[in-house]
Amino acid sequence: TFLEFLKSIHFEGNGVQSTPVAVAPDAADPHAGLGLQGIPSPHGDSATSGASSDGPQWIVPPQWVETGPRAMVYNSFSVPGETGAKAEVTISFLGGGGGGVLANANRWRGQIGLGPLGSDQLDGVAETLTLSDGKATLVDFMGTDAKTGQPARLVAAIVPHGDNTWFYKLTGNGKVVGGQKDSFVQFVKTVHYP
Repeated sequence: TFLEFLKSIHFEGNGVQSTPVAVAPDAADPHAGLGLQGIPSPHGDSATSGASSDGPQWIVPPQWVETGPRAMVYNSFSVPGETGAKAEVTISFLGGGGGGVLANANRWRGQIGLGPLGSDQLDGVAETLTLSDGKATLVDFMGTDAKTGQPARLVAAIVPHGDNTWFYKLTGNGKVVGGQKDSFVQFVKTVHYP
């Protein structure tokens, strides 16, 4: 199917067009045609109850502002702080184990200027979070925002569920993240997968 799609592409002038062999994402639904393994679109009717009636459901803290999906992000929220400081919550998922806890922890550490951990160091920074239908791994790292040079913090939960692994990440200004950590953990605990 992929090869047939490639064969269908033809060039006209400066643009690219293709015959309707494959469904492409559009502005109305950026996830259309992306094969999200049966996970529904996060476009829903309620910003406080979760993504959609057949997708994961959650209870959003009142001060979080939904900013929606984007490439590789199922849904996201902006978390305002004092004097313009802010943080962001992103929700994403990958099939299977999603690369494992250590690989993801080290990728996140790199995002805030920290070096990688060895496998023997993971137990010292990861804790188990008990959810209503299983367990998650929670990590919490403090580093530096590469753009601003200001203290940054990243708290993330790795949640295996069914054939996928879900990633919930709170990152941004160190003070905002610190003040929102408990709310973030409670948010992750509210998630229900139909």
